Amino acid sequence: MARSEKSESMMDFLSRLDKWWHGAQLLVAMLLCAPAWSATPDANRESIHYQCLASGQAPIDQQWKPLDGNHELHSLATDATRHLTCHVLVKHRGQPFAQMAHLLTITGTQQSTVTASTASISRYEPIWSSPRSHAYLLPANAEPLQVQLVQRLPLAARISLKIQPASEYLPGELFDSHVRVATVIILLMLGVLAALFSLAMRDVTIGWFMGYTLSLAGVWYFFSGFAVSPGGLALRHPQLMGHLIPLTYGLVLMCGLRLGADLCRLPVHAPRAYRVIKTIAWGMLAYSMLSLLPGLYEPVLHEFSVMALLAIVSMLMPGILALRAGDYRASMFYMAGWVPAILAWGTMLLIWISYTPGQAGIFTQQLIEWRSNGVLPQWLGAPQARQFALIVENLIFAVALADRAMLARKAHDRELTHDAATHLFNREGLRVHADRWLKRMEGKDQAAQKFSVVLLDILRFSNINQTLGYEAGDVVLRETARRLLELWRDHALIARVGSNHFAVLLDHRAPEDDVRALIEKLSRRPITIEGQALDISLCAGMLHQDDQGTPLDQLLRRAEVALTAAKRDHLCCVSYQPSMDERRRFQLSLMSALRGAMANNDLQLAFQPKVSIMTGRPVGAEALLRWQHPEHGMIPPLDFLPFAEQTGLITEVTQWVMAQAMTLSTQWVQRGIHIKLSINISASDLGDPQFVPRTAALLKRTGADPEWLRIEITESEVMRDPEQAMTALQGLRDLGLSLSIDDFGTGNSSLAYLQRMPLQELKVDRSFVREARNNVRARLLMTNIVQMAHQLGLHVVAEGVENREEWDCVAAANCDEVQGYMVSRPLNIAHFNAWLEAHPVYVPPELPAPA
Repeated sequence: MARSEKSESMMDFLSRLDKWWHGAQLLVAMLLCAPAWSATPDANRESIHYQCLASGQAPIDQQWKPLDGNHELHSLATDATRHLTCHVLVKHRGQPFAQMAHLLTITGTQQSTVTASTASISRYEPIWSSPRSHAYLLPANAEPLQVQLVQRLPLAARISLKIQPASEYLPGELFDSHVRVATVIILLMLGVLAALFSLAMRDVTIGWFMGYTLSLAGVWYFFSGFAVSPGGLALRHPQLMGHLIPLTYGLVLMCGLRLGADLCRLPVHAPRAYRVIKTIAWGMLAYSMLSLLPGLYEPVLHEFSVMALLAIVSMLMPGILALRAGDYRASMFYMAGWVPAILAWGTMLLIWISYTPGQAGIFTQQLIEWRSNGVLPQWLGAPQARQFALIVENLIFAVALADRAMLARKAHDRELTHDAATHLFNREGLRVHADRWLKRMEGKDQAAQKFSVVLLDILRFSNINQTLGYEAGDVVLRETARRLLELWRDHALIARVGSNHFAVLLDHRAPEDDVRALIEKLSRRPITIEGQALDISLCAGMLHQDDQGTPLDQLLRRAEVALTAAKRDHLCCVSYQPSMDERRRFQLSLMSALRGAMANNDLQLAFQPKVSIMTGRPVGAEALLRWQHPEHGMIPPLDFLPFAEQTGLITEVTQWVMAQAMTLSTQWVQRGIHIKLSINISASDLGDPQFVPRTAALLKRTGADPEWLRIEITESEVMRDPEQAMTALQGLRDLGLSLSIDDFGTGNSSLAYLQRMPLQELKVDRSFVREARNNVRARLLMTNIVQMAHQLGLHVVAEGVENREEWDCVAAANCDEVQGYMVSRPLNIAHFNAWLEAHPVYVPPELPAPA
């Protein structure tokens, strides 16, 4: 083993020594030629002829052909596949060679075997040799030199043969080698960076760019001889090189087409063309892979240049389609990247085709004419031009991908700061731009620093989504946003900060009356959805701010407090007052104490009796919740029940009330008191799927008779989710409980749902009772409501009766029962029991005598 290693080391040393010796020979030749270079005539006037024959066949004197005007021998892919050997005859006899030594330079050979011999000397040794070039020293008065080329690279090639001084050859060869190495290194670096970015960003387009640059680097690596030069791999195994080149080139074309299609966003702009380009891309790769099949290698290589030209022409399509679709930015980047590459490679292919025998006559003649007239300049098809074009192309594509990533980042940032449905700012966008907006106001005088914040709400927006669908809801949002922009675009920031909330920052102190007038104007304009006019109602809370020191979130919170007050009081617009915050904080503090109040029995039930109009006998009572707070005294239900419903605590409150009412009803029945006890529930209870089972469990635990219990629900709460409410009401009815609809006529009434509800009672709202006393139309309306209810088999209760005149009105309308302050205010259990004992029959007071 040691002897073998020593032998290999010795061989490596001798190989390096041989290369140094050849370099020294070249340097000596340059020094010998230097004194006469300036007076040397064009040595290429000497005749250089060639002929290509089958391997092993000797040259035929009558078949020598001269080189073209550029001193180039054009070999074809078919020459390699047919195993042709090109013989070159160099006659270097003449006056110039009697005076100085010249070099025969052969460039563009790539992976080819080059040998030189004469009749008298069996073999010439090159004084310079690289994977792409060879140089032979031509001594003065030497015999004609015959060079034999055996090409191993299975593609077309342009091999340049010149007789020139060493000073002209060496700088050009070194420059060409450096450019090729730099090209491969740059492409590899771009490919590796693209691979890292593709993995980090998970971007398929960057992945195609990675494949394109790495496959280009591979092709150029193979063309330059670097990949297979060590050890003469291509010379020992030419079939390996024959398969690597077309496969890698097909990968270049496939990745380039896919890169262009994705970079120009063809899946969005032209889906059909995108599918066609994908087919062409994969077709090019599949065509190059056909060379692996036995018997198809030569046909594939014979037509590969034509297929490559078609693929390059197809690469223009993404840019054209993007330009047509209006994506000018992507189109310009893409076209700018491909113009130098297509120009260089297309010119090279056209020049090669012009030298290719057997092609179509008219096309070939035209190309030859263009080449002769300089329309196809040789320098544009030179390797350096293609290398420079590839570097520029890939750098432009890298910039295009960076620009694409920047636009994607901007789009992502816009998604974070803008609402998708209305394209207004969202809450985060409003926060960012409001800071800038407020900073611009800091330099103004004190009067100009005042501004207003308006928070608007689209009332009953959930009903629009549930009834007409979410698409109709988006139409309402977009139209509302458009109208707000029409009103305040020039002097306000407008944003959508919630599902149906819009925030407006006005750069002046807007009077509440003006804002109210604008909101009423917006509410009076219906929105048309699929030919149907839809009325919307807006409600607003606003505040006036005199400085920029308050955070935006706090301003929006205060505006929301005012908005809550406006909705609670059924007003169009309410301005924020500091007392509202105190009330809100008080209500929030109650929420933390409410659960403890149920455990400590601080909650109480009050009872308001109902009496029959016909007999005057007490027939029922409504259980009303009261909170006797140890510090704040009696707290009305409106101060804590709405917040309990928002926080979800209303479920526990309802269960507590029902348990207390059922226990009391059981006691009354046991004592012989037979009156129906009404219990109020909320929309949250109806939407709870466990409400009916819990109610059944309470009936069983308390032993209450459902015949003497009645559940009251307002019609507006039923209409929040009618289908779910119907299911819950039917479940309660199946338990034997009777049902009552409260505050009828004040909410979103639906007669269709009214006839489907399993109701037994209808309570006419206090507003109808109050108006019926002095308004004939209101009295007629109430009479019709009572008549309709009776026809549906419902019992009718008149709420809020406060005097004998209202008693007579509801009696004339044929109401069945009366409830109100005239009969009694809500009483605690002790006073209610006393009232029952004192009023076995209730007699309404007489009307006062006329003055």
